[in-house]
Amino acid sequence: MEAQEIPLHNTTLLHPMIGDYLAGDVNLDSYIAWHQDREGFAKAMEARPNYQVDRRVLISSLQQQYKDAGVSLSTQSLTEININLLANPETYTITTGHQLCILTGPLYFIYKIVSAIKLARQLKDWFPEKNFVPVYWMATEDHDFEEVNHIHVFGKKLVWEDTSGGAVGRLDLDSLQTMLAELKGILGESEPAAALFRKISEAYAQGNLSQATRKFVHELFGSYGIVILDADQRELKAQFSGVMRQEILESISFPLVEKTSAELRQTYNLPLNPREINLFYLRDHFRARIIRTKEGNYQASEAYIWTEPEIVSELEGHPERFSPNVVMRPMYQETILPNLAYIGGTNELAYWMQLKKAFESYEVFYPVLVLRDSWLWLGKRTTKDMDQLKINADDLLKSDIKQLEKTFYERNELNHPSEAFIDQIIDSLSGIKDSLQGLPVPLITQTLKQSGEQINQLKKTRKEIRKTLEEQNAKLLEKVRKIYDTVYPEGQLQERYANFIPYYLQYGDAWIDTLIEQADPLHNTIKVVREA
Repeated sequence: MEAQEIPLHNTTLLHPMIGDYLAGDVNLDSYIAWHQDREGFAKAMEARPNYQVDRRVLISSLQQQYKDAGVSLSTQSLTEININLLANPETYTITTGHQLCILTGPLYFIYKIVSAIKLARQLKDWFPEKNFVPVYWMATEDHDFEEVNHIHVFGKKLVWEDTSGGAVGRLDLDSLQTMLAELKGILGESEPAAALFRKISEAYAQGNLSQATRKFVHELFGSYGIVILDADQRELKAQFSGVMRQEILESISFPLVEKTSAELRQTYNLPLNPREINLFYLRDHFRARIIRTKEGNYQASEAYIWTEPEIVSELEGHPERFSPNVVMRPMYQETILPNLAYIGGTNELAYWMQLKKAFESYEVFYPVLVLRDSWLWLGKRTTKDMDQLKINADDLLKSDIKQLEKTFYERNELNHPSEAFIDQIIDSLSGIKDSLQGLPVPLITQTLKQSGEQINQLKKTRKEIRKTLEEQNAKLLEKVRKIYDTVYPEGQLQERYANFIPYYLQYGDAWIDTLIEQADPLHNTIKVVREA
């Protein structure tokens, strides 16, 4: 499975701000803390001890979570070794995070974890006297069920139907079994399919979605040392309660993020809009934003209204009932983990850069930002058609379908000579206005009218020529569109749509080994794999 590496800056896949960040744009230096190079990591490690983390609570929380999920860790387990390494002040975490997508959801869920594992290894090579532990932060408190309740596999969309609501990590799995039965029928009865389904059914048989995700991700990646954290826990939230109190009473982050966003929006479109209070109130089957009322009280719904002393008392007594939103979650992460780097997608890193001043105000460590790795998988039939049609991977990653069709016509010399001639005439007629200066107005008007009519007629003719060419090359064009749909199924990039199951069935654990071998999250390329 050899891969062609295409620099991401040669594609349309990067958020423009992240493209500039990766290119070292000094104008963005005030929105990051460290550059993603050896010197940047060394400086980050020098600064990290100034931000204390309760390693004892972290380790005990992790051990209890694995136990509660029914995941047994032996003393020889790389995950257990990594958890114990967290007691060492010379140990740092390399964290990625994602929602609890059922059966890992889209491929980039996998790619994030692979990137964390590989970066931890790369940093160990650079700094052998230090320890680096890859961490998957489960977004268990997220309540957007529709984003995690489905997968696309073998051309079918399988959906988990449930109406419980609230934080997805707390959902029980009874209603999931119908979808799993449907999946079993799709997978068939081959030995690889049966073996994979046994892993799936064991992971998702009982407990809640947080526990099931831990079991399944551990089944896939435990041998590589990934440590899986659920931050929806009282002991962990208690460490963040001081920041949450400030956020509730003083709304510190809102003006800072707004100011940063206003600066950056002069150049870029941004993904994040902060709230006055960037916290939710969390109970079983319930998660709602906390707002400040006109009367000066605090409210999460009609059922939960507090005065200022009451909400402070609630926070002090039950920190686990307060849930960070997208603005506060990164700060929560850096408060409870001895973290050095965060690995995310292009839009994720963009919103992290909106948060830099808020981190500084709350005196929370700001990590090195690293873009996750990406892959594109092209099957035998697709690559054969690409070769026939003279389409390469670069074309696919920087074109929409119309541009790709245009490339196909040009590269295969299928354009009709009259099209270029008509374009020249249209260009000439379009520029006639400037040459008419000084002539009587009626003559100018008449000439422009006639040239406009001619342009419209020529465009109509060119359109008819193109339609004829499309009819003549209909079968080849259909292949072009199928290739495009392989890369962008239903208009989404493959890694944001397809599930890992087909690749795992084909290659087994060797698929993950290959991903880790090929990964290089500091190199910023997309790996295009042409299946032989």
